[in-house]
Amino acid sequence: MKKKLIIILLILLAGGALVFGAMKPKKLSKKTTMEKLKKIKSEHGELLSVSFHRGGGMNGDSFSQTIERNKEGQIVLTVKNSPEHWIPLRVWEYLIEDEDVFVKLRAYSDEYNLPAWEDLPFDDEMIALDAPSSSIGLMFNDEEYGGWKREYYSISYENVVPEGGYDVLNGFASLIGSYAKKENLIRTYLECDDRQIFTGRDIENSDEEIEELIMGYWMSEELGDDGYSRYSLYTSPYQEEMELYQRGGDKINFQKEDTIHEPLSDYDSSWYSVLKDMEDASNLYCLTIEGDRLYLEKQTEAEKEIIVFERQ
Repeated sequence: MKKKLIIILLILLAGGALVFGAMKPKKLSKKTTMEKLKKIKSEHGELLSVSFHRGGGMNGDSFSQTIERNKEGQIVLTVKNSPEHWIPLRVWEYLIEDEDVFVKLRAYSDEYNLPAWEDLPFDDEMIALDAPSSSIGLMFNDEEYGGWKREYYSISYENVVPEGGYDVLNGFASLIGSYAKKENLIRTYLECDDRQIFTGRDIENSDEEIEELIMGYWMSEELGDDGYSRYSLYTSPYQEEMELYQRGGDKINFQKEDTIHEPLSDYDSSWYSVLKDMEDASNLYCLTIEGDRLYLEKQTEAEKEIIVFERQ
């Protein structure tokens, strides 16, 4: 009797293993073509969100774009960026007024059957390089097809992508990024140690938060004759000075004299910092933020010089 039970148990285990093995997705061949990818059966429910991510370089840079509905039901593009590991993430949220955005994204995904790309094998040579990685993400509600309510698919640029595949992935990332329109910016803030740091006249930022808000690399909106930003500003937690570079010109080192907790002129922030030119103490500058722009004003001339910066 015991032998029969053992035999039955072994049969059940073997059958279960076969079923489980059949359910597991099989890695595709390294020779899979675009046409083969399009023909793989891949049924999905509602598209809930899409994303693009890049990061993992030696300097710890990070960049991501995600389109999804927020708690209020609005469709929002969230962009997060940090050029180095020590610079807090700057976050921008854009309202997407195009109600067909998910229709367009879904049409693109269906055209190339993007979820099936997740099973492409990894490129051993790409992994060995230990270079920055990039990926595309899609989330569906696949309950009606036997999947999860939030089924996530990730396509890595480190997969063995068939010929023409990178153009497809880059095209999808470009479609996501095309909705980052300045006029549709809802809000911007820093994401630092699980905190969201905002700035504005009704927000009393601490000195520590102000230091974090101005940290990083900034490029002026004004362009030089060569088409590049005329000025760049750099501040880090490892230096007591800020550095202003003029393309093809001199460098000015600033030392912070004080932070005044009141607005500067008509700007939105409830604070501004006073900076002193290390080479000429008579030259004083004021620094403040409005939205996602940094403003540097030279105060010691009859006509004020104002430089507007964007975070890099």
